[in-house]
Amino acid sequence: MRARTGRLAKITLFLCLIFVFCAGAASLPEIAPRISPKFFFTVLIQSAEHSIPVEERRGEVNRQIRRALVMRLAEMAERGESPPPGALVTKERAELALVKTRARDARNNSDLILARQKFERMKRLAAKRWVMGWSLSGKEPGSLGPGAGPGDPGWTIAWPPDGTPPPKNVDGPGKPIGPGGPGGSDGAP
Repeated sequence: MRARTGRLAKITLFLCLIFVFCAGAASLPEIAPRISPKFFFTVLIQSAEHSIPVEERRGEVNRQIRRALVMRLAEMAERGESPPPGALVTKERAELALVKTRARDARNNSDLILARQKFERMKRLAAKRWVMGWSLSGKEPGSLGPGAGPGDPGWTIAWPPDGTPPPKNVDGPGKPIGPGGPGGSDGAP
């Protein structure tokens, strides 16, 4: 009786391992498009599509933080406040935070451009029904070998895809970061 239980447990574990192996293999980009192309490309496109609003929200949160910092700095200047050195919000800390938000803006803008490029690239891959190749030699289309390059869809990165030059640092839609800060010389957005 005990031997049967042990054997049943081993068989059950072996079947679970086979299932895990098959499920993992079915999610590989070499296999998944061949098994269920519609599902594979739908997931790729939806993932890329959902990354765009996430990046837009990050940029919006950063802009609101910057507005609050600019307002706080203006209030401190208007009132002539000079908090004690150990205070939670000092002028130096607020200015440093403002510089950090500007750096985050540049990164957020770059991330948003990359998210849009990824979405366009996934749509192109889905339209071509791209399947990752099996070889690393670069001789098979879709392979990751030395032959992968400009003619291989999905493995080239253009800035932006239409070939126009990269944009200047911008603070929101079309507002360049001026010498005095975001949006112009007064630092207000």
